[in-house]
Amino acid sequence: MNYGFQDVCQNALWNKGDDRDVSDELMEVREQYHSPDIFINKLERKYNDQTVHFERSGHLFDPVIVTPRKYDMVVLSGMSAISEMITNRRTRGFTFYRSGTGTKSESASDTKLQAEHHTLAVTTDGFAQPAGSSAQFAGKFPYTAFTATISEAGMFDQAVAGVMLFRTVFPIEQRIPHRQYETFFTLSQTVSMISIT
Repeated sequence: MNYGFQDVCQNALWNKGDDRDVSDELMEVREQYHSPDIFINKLERKYNDQTVHFERSGHLFDPVIVTPRKYDMVVLSGMSAISEMITNRRTRGFTFYRSGTGTKSESASDTKLQAEHHTLAVTTDGFAQPAGSSAQFAGKFPYTAFTATISEAGMFDQAVAGVMLFRTVFPIEQRIPHRQYETFFTLSQTVSMISIT
């Protein structure tokens, strides 16, 4: 039996008025009041036109856009870092989510985004949590971020430069049309260790 990584992302665009509810939902996952699955499953349920509510406020969980899931790759630098963590040669985790506007296809040898847009720390504006044999990440990019069509994302171990865990490039129909001061957006990713038979 062999093992590999499966990387799945799902994005959402939100109206500025949902900022507090989304922040609360992500904080409750970060503080381990809820499983990280709760946010990611709600995105999928909303994508499938099911009614969903926020845990704390009870308000409707209603992003403007939820993209379909996209399956992608953990890059070589990310796989190397995971190997170092398993063998106790590395302690720094991946806690910086970056959005970008690049459109060049992903490659296993990628080490950075093609055109970086915004960086955030998931320790304050999202979460990075284990979930069984998976690691789940989410980041809430602020409404103050410059207007851009978000077409790529990556997770890093430092705020500037650093080692990349994954890079995802979104096809045209999954890009996020963010408007400064009108919308904000969330990016979420699940990286799973899977057995390949």
